[in-house]
Amino acid sequence: MFEATRRFLASVPVLSTLIEAAFKLSPVAGNNPEELRDHLSDIQKQVVGALKEAKNLYRVENLPNESFTCPACTFEARGAYWELSNPTTGRRGIFHSGLLHGFIQHGTVSLDEPIVNLSDIYVGDREIHLDLSALMRVLAGADLPADVIAECSAFAQNPDAFPGAKLAAR
Repeated sequence: MFEATRRFLASVPVLSTLIEAAFKLSPVAGNNPEELRDHLSDIQKQVVGALKEAKNLYRVENLPNESFTCPACTFEARGAYWELSNPTTGRRGIFHSGLLHGFIQHGTVSLDEPIVNLSDIYVGDREIHLDLSALMRVLAGADLPADVIAECSAFAQNPDAFPGAKLAAR
């Protein structure tokens, strides 16, 4: 299910990595905090502008000190939530890092998330679902491979034909 879309999402770059690479090519002279902040802001605008011009997506890892360990493959996904952004349309979607990892790597659209209290004591699970409709809205307008466009179009025409799609909307 959604093999081309999953491959495409795996290739979406992390914005902070792009900014870091651009900063290394254009370091600021001196150590004035205001100049550094302005320089980083300019670099971010340049990077996002280039992504917008190319109609490319990017993602932001929110709460990067948090992580999710996949129960299927033990991969540790960095960030509690990933913000997938389409600078061309201005659309964004916030997705649980474990859900996107599960979708990209394993083709799953749901996840049992453990619930713990403030003392870090397990109190139960909650079932969460990937909102495929929201994901498709973020992808719309981006420069997508033809096979991804075909999958998105098929989903838009008949979302009930895709397992888990109805659950995602609740």
